[in-house]
Amino acid sequence: MSSALLPYSIHSTELPMLPLEDIELIRQLKYAYCRCIDTAAFDELETLFTEDASVRYEGGSYLFEAQGRADILTALRYAFHADAIALHHVNHPEITVTSATEATGVWYLKDWFCDLRNKIITDGSSLYRDTYVKQNGKWLIKRATYSRIFRDRHAVHRTAQHHRAPAGEDRHEAAARLSPPSRVIAPEPESAAMTESSAAPTRLFHGWWIVAAGFICTLLALGSTTYTFGLFVAPMAEEFGLSRADANGGFIFLLLGFALWAPIVGRLMDRLPARAVMSVGALSFGAGFFIIALAPAPWMMALAILFPVAFGTVACGALGANTVTSRWFRRLRGRAMGLLAVSTSAGGFTMPPLVAFLMEQFGWRTALMIQGTLVSVIAALVVLWLIRDKPADLGLQHDGDSAPLDLPQQSAQAAAPGETVWRYGPLLRNANFWLLACGAGILLGADQALLASMVPYGIDAGFTPAQAALLMSSLTFSAIIGKLIIGALADRVDKRWLFCAVAACNFTFLIVLMSGPSYPVLMLACGIIGLAIGGTYPLWMTLTADCFGSASFGSVMGAMNLVVMPFSIVAIRFIGEVFDRTGGYNPAFMVFIGTAVVSALLVLMVKPSRSQVVSHEPA
Repeated sequence: MSSALLPYSIHSTELPMLPLEDIELIRQLKYAYCRCIDTAAFDELETLFTEDASVRYEGGSYLFEAQGRADILTALRYAFHADAIALHHVNHPEITVTSATEATGVWYLKDWFCDLRNKIITDGSSLYRDTYVKQNGKWLIKRATYSRIFRDRHAVHRTAQHHRAPAGEDRHEAAARLSPPSRVIAPEPESAAMTESSAAPTRLFHGWWIVAAGFICTLLALGSTTYTFGLFVAPMAEEFGLSRADANGGFIFLLLGFALWAPIVGRLMDRLPARAVMSVGALSFGAGFFIIALAPAPWMMALAILFPVAFGTVACGALGANTVTSRWFRRLRGRAMGLLAVSTSAGGFTMPPLVAFLMEQFGWRTALMIQGTLVSVIAALVVLWLIRDKPADLGLQHDGDSAPLDLPQQSAQAAAPGETVWRYGPLLRNANFWLLACGAGILLGADQALLASMVPYGIDAGFTPAQAALLMSSLTFSAIIGKLIIGALADRVDKRWLFCAVAACNFTFLIVLMSGPSYPVLMLACGIIGLAIGGTYPLWMTLTADCFGSASFGSVMGAMNLVVMPFSIVAIRFIGEVFDRTGGYNPAFMVFIGTAVVSALLVLMVKPSRSQVVSHEPA
């Protein structure tokens, strides 16, 4: 009987019409797939997929998707390296032949994976759901998916001290040298949520040291520039006979320098080792401070701010730190970037008192030299000690998962399977770029204007300077907590809706300010609503990484800064102009209410890429 008769299932009661030959050929196709995976026969494996094949492998802590046979094979070579031993057994097939050239299959997978390098064994089971097509008389895999039922990970001890199997011994024979492990198996609960049991090594994942290094560098760089600039305005104005407005012009040069250097530093971070770029940035920062301290004229100071200081701040500060962090985290990216975002606020707490003390003791020029030296030396040492470009440099996987992504000689800018290396032409034609840049820029600009005006607003409302300063401290402190909370939520909730929630909090806060509240009400608003306001920056970072990947994160963020920075400059200028012309802030607050709505709508239109986390067991 021909297999082209009718849609068919092996459960059909019409036994004479069963396409048994096709079912058997599909069985052999699946068995060959498992054999090729376990023996790393990638050339043969390639012949089992259609050219437009797709895969989706989902477990408790990872999700991998790839489109196209070439990308699938690249990913599998990426995971099943020479130090991996894999056993895949599929059984209980439920094959349905739906036409002469199409079929589906459900398989039960029992798999075992040994990572000889990190001494981790993974044991588990999954359900495969495949789609097959017949091309030129041969059945091929068109789509393969699996969902984990359970996964047990545990550490093992090896009697041998080396990682690769001896000459003449294949990868599977090396498994005999593994001593019996102790294990705790956590079955998958009946709920849809995926869980896993893991007894992985307790050593802290190096990605968190990357976050710590970025935190320190950003704290020092931004804390020594944006947060301490005001301390030098009065003494510089007095020494050179400048107006306060002219002295404040140095801050404009700093912002222009940030915008100038961001795309350049971003491209350098994607092309060169991060340690080189960030350490040069640290040294440039210190050199710039020395030039300012020794400069006999304001124009020399302005050039030092625009070039070496701005370059150093961008390279070893927020842009450099976020670029490296994006390469180390995917599943926990929101949490990591939320922690890193706290560094800017921490710099505002720690650096101004220290710099004020140095100025009081040694004068402003000597204080600049000491400040530049300390920041330059500490940042350079931290970078050289801790910063590494990507997890594969240390034989690790993103987020601290156990298996290494073994790509020797992979450059810092190389994309993981499924990621795109963005060039400026396609980037600037991408709708997500403009939606994110404008959406985040509008909201960040309003935030900056509010922060710059909070103390004057409080004083004009009849509060004492101390009370007004306390409002600012309350808002800043709650923003720190908000960065941590929003960062953690970003790993679990759609970031676009989180951004809308943040915009709604800005909206609410502006309405409170317009109502002329009492001091206790305003303090309460700063403490509660400030929690959400602090989330704008980490959401911008994580959404950018989700949309454009980590391979070109530096270039993308550098280009975005050119769009985002003018919003802050215009918003700060705008709110000051409104006060000068009207004697109040309410007209500006009304405009910012409208821009909060616009920013939320823009970000809602962003279409992030699906999460693509490469598992150590993507098969």
